[in-house]
Amino acid sequence: MCMLKALQNDFNLYVNNKKWNKFMEDKSINTYRRLIKVEEKYNKNILDIDNKTIAENTKRLSYQAIMQEIYMINQIFEFMGSNKRINIGDFSDDMLKVNTNRFYTREELQDICESLVNPQDKILLYGLFAGLRGTAYKELLELKIKNINFEGNYIQLKDRRIEIDSYFKSILQDAIDPVYGGTYYKYYNPSSGSKSNSSYSLNMDSEYVIKAKPYVKNNNGLNPMTNSGFQTRIEKLSNILNRSLVPIDLVRSGIMARMNDLEKYWQENDMLDKFWGTEALIPYLKDNKLKAEPFELLRIYKQKYK
Repeated sequence: MCMLKALQNDFNLYVNNKKWNKFMEDKSINTYRRLIKVEEKYNKNILDIDNKTIAENTKRLSYQAIMQEIYMINQIFEFMGSNKRINIGDFSDDMLKVNTNRFYTREELQDICESLVNPQDKILLYGLFAGLRGTAYKELLELKIKNINFEGNYIQLKDRRIEIDSYFKSILQDAIDPVYGGTYYKYYNPSSGSKSNSSYSLNMDSEYVIKAKPYVKNNNGLNPMTNSGFQTRIEKLSNILNRSLVPIDLVRSGIMARMNDLEKYWQENDMLDKFWGTEALIPYLKDNKLKAEPFELLRIYKQKYK
């Protein structure tokens, strides 16, 4: 017998007593409504429906969203006075699949960058991949030329060093070279290699690697690119390339590429006790000052590099 619809008002009072924020309240109500539909579909009390069936009737979500959904479903079970609980193991591998086309290997991203004309645009993408992030992506947007050690092949940040590979090094050198990086070409056609019929000069006196279009408001291009300007540029590049270019996905792509490098090293050196699980990944992220959800990252990594 279906129970949840009859208990809707009681559940609303339960939610009010929890004193959750607006997001949590809305999440709980939406989850409750979904479970009502599950009851109606199977004509059973939700407590009598097995967990895997409940999981199968959940939308495909990110790992974090699935964990939130699990929490809310268990809150509903608690509201009903039941000890029944659902967990991540009730979700099939198919439910946990991600669109790996959003993430790129090192070679894939280099190919994408090479379809772009401007060194500035290449660095926006590859810099994220290399690990330049920070609040509002300030590590990338406010990267100063003086912080790059070309001889030592690293970028010195306040709290860490970022190693630069040969490809990153070459596009950084192009960006600060007045000949290759002094002009920004607009509306280019990557497939034809045509640079554009419209361009503007960048202010090469800027101390920053990424240079904004010169305006009076940004001190004639001496100020760093703003986060809003960065987001606009990324969106434009996504449209030009007809690809998903999400900054956080590019950051995670880089982390996974370096994870794969390590995994290859372990295999080549018969280090059989080394493998990527949460016990290895959590300290790796901490030691390298990388911000990522380890369970979500592992889920993506195992599908991208399977």
